[in-house]
Amino acid sequence: MHNTHQLLTDSWLPFFGSIPNQNQVKWKVRLPNRGALTLLATPAQCFVGTSQQLLSFNIQGKLEWSNNLLGVRSLILLPDERLCSLAGNTISIHNQRTGEILKDWEAIIASAPIFTHIKTIAYTAVDRTGQRYLYHRSLDGELLWAKPLSGTTLFPPISLSSGLLIADSHLCHYSFTGEPQRIESTAISGLAGDETIIAPLLPVNIDQAQVIVDYQGAQGAKLVLHSLEKKTALALLSPVANRPQMVIVPLDSGPGLAMKDIPIHEGPDLWQHGIMLLNLDGTTLWRRATQSEVRVIVSDATGKLVLASSPLPEIWDMYNPVQSLAGDSYVECIRSDGEPLWRWNAPGPITSTLAIGIGCLYVIVDGNLYCIGES
Repeated sequence: MHNTHQLLTDSWLPFFGSIPNQNQVKWKVRLPNRGALTLLATPAQCFVGTSQQLLSFNIQGKLEWSNNLLGVRSLILLPDERLCSLAGNTISIHNQRTGEILKDWEAIIASAPIFTHIKTIAYTAVDRTGQRYLYHRSLDGELLWAKPLSGTTLFPPISLSSGLLIADSHLCHYSFTGEPQRIESTAISGLAGDETIIAPLLPVNIDQAQVIVDYQGAQGAKLVLHSLEKKTALALLSPVANRPQMVIVPLDSGPGLAMKDIPIHEGPDLWQHGIMLLNLDGTTLWRRATQSEVRVIVSDATGKLVLASSPLPEIWDMYNPVQSLAGDSYVECIRSDGEPLWRWNAPGPITSTLAIGIGCLYVIVDGNLYCIGES
């Protein structure tokens, strides 16, 4: 499942949702196949990307349109009622209302496209010779520029107010006109100095150019808050990275980071999973145990969190017939202080990201699209 990270306070993004205060099932719809990959919501629609199709439902659960697209891996909203999809080796621009493909182009082994601060699209992909590039295109699909990358990164760039940031054996910043600038890092406590940057994961403060970066070294992976403006690492957030589920949470004291906790091995085939909220100096505000692995975390502008915790479908299919897994698959809403607001027990494995609408939440459980909200 692909979880797209976006800053909840960025006014340039097309849409922000609000997490509901109740957990009533408003409706459910059976999907054509079980293999759903990603969800995206607007005030009027919910888009579902599956292994075979891209579908659009209205807020009453009625199917509005569908496109036959194999392996929809990523969806982003664009202005003027447009939608961008990555399916297989093709990126397409759609009309949100009709599903019509307005423009598409080849993108081999592409990262998830992002919507930038200057209303363009950026992503990484390889050409037919195997050379990897950072691509920058207009919302009409016009190629603005492409920069060759020396590394083998498969991760998407992130957008700052000053340009695009990508890991290319080092942190590399490109202005929106394509001018490169190498970013040097300096050691802090907890970094041995031999770490390799795996990927910038998500921006924290776009104007001050603070980002969370995944480092890999001899001592393992680390999650670090990095200042591009000061050209230094500011804080060691976690000794474990490797792109865990995480999201920036607006707090009264400033932004915090909610992320999947480090699993604890408690015995043969037995792990303790959880979620934690960190200050950006690396201190832990709270931890909560979960009954199974956290698959998705999302937040809204009020600081409410929603997590999806679920066994994988193959684990569910194997064990549920002989020992009920009821209660192991659920969606939970948590306040920013760690107190639970509500919980919804799913009747099967959760197989999608979460999408926030206006006072509602969309999730796919065992081939059914559910709309959860206030009665």
